[in-house]
Amino acid sequence: MSLTLLAVGDVSPRHSDDGRNLEAVRDLLRSGDITFGQLEEPLSNRGARQLYAGLGGPLWDGPPFNPDEGAEQMLDHGFDVMSFAGNHTMDRSEESMFDTVDAMRKVGIPLLGVGADIDAARTPVILEKDGTRIGFLGYATVLPGGYAAGPAKSGVAPLRATTFYEQVDWQPGTPPRIRSFPEPADLDALVADIKALRPRVDVLIMSVHWGVHFEPHTIAEYQYTYAHAAIDAGADAVLGHHAHILKGIEVYKGKPVIYSLNNFLLRPRGDDGEWLSEANTPSDQQKSIMVKFTLDQGRITQFAIQPIWLDHRPRPEAPSPDDPRAASVLDYLRWCNERQSLDTRITVRDGEFVVDLG
Repeated sequence: MSLTLLAVGDVSPRHSDDGRNLEAVRDLLRSGDITFGQLEEPLSNRGARQLYAGLGGPLWDGPPFNPDEGAEQMLDHGFDVMSFAGNHTMDRSEESMFDTVDAMRKVGIPLLGVGADIDAARTPVILEKDGTRIGFLGYATVLPGGYAAGPAKSGVAPLRATTFYEQVDWQPGTPPRIRSFPEPADLDALVADIKALRPRVDVLIMSVHWGVHFEPHTIAEYQYTYAHAAIDAGADAVLGHHAHILKGIEVYKGKPVIYSLNNFLLRPRGDDGEWLSEANTPSDQQKSIMVKFTLDQGRITQFAIQPIWLDHRPRPEAPSPDDPRAASVLDYLRWCNERQSLDTRITVRDGEFVVDLG
């Protein structure tokens, strides 16, 4: 018997929406045997705002948000497991982080990539469905100072990277090449986590908050290194988020790497209605995807893409294959792949956009 694993990008239920923001995709989310998303922001305002906290305004400093209501909304819309490893997890220190973890646990949705110390943050989540065990690990690269968990410190499981600027032309004043490399200790920890989890599960999913946000198609060098190392160690798929824009998809050794799923439920505009970046067009930020993995006999046998269109409220929609918006999303994704020289083939099969796993 086959199973369906659905995955979407950044999700924040902290929007005033009287339950309607996900109305158009509720049945789709619920259709997954297991549905995954990235919880972008804490469900609580408790705790001191940190120095590097994200966007200001009512998102953070408005009326107190009820964590239990946010968790119930995620449950009602079909989410079974979520990563909470990100650059906003500790925006109000550990109080709001633990409020969120506790609220989600109460409704039965485990969170990845966070904990009271580094061991807890690196602890996997294992879900079993109809005899198939699916393991999840969650990490983040784009962490402000002090957000990473440590031996005696709460926070996020880190996959840090270092950036260098390499002169490539003898002429002074010419642009450098940007190089980025994984932190060796974090790379070793990732490989160790995957190798420890691999014998315990049938399918292993790595989730990571990373990348250059808002910039079309760019994939940083360190992302390839981490993704390939994860698959070499035993991961079956890598789910990337944070970039707030769609990025390319790679098939590495027959395993999918989705470098950015883009947003799913997140404001595409700032507090005053402005677009959050001038590096891309507004329509770029409206193109998103849901991925659909078919699991059969303990492995991923098919990988399909459901185009998602984001309006400005924000309310995601799932256009049909013959909808021009779906074609727009697929064209953009193919363009991202071409710009990064990713030879990923996407074909239409039985009304679905299917990625060739080779």
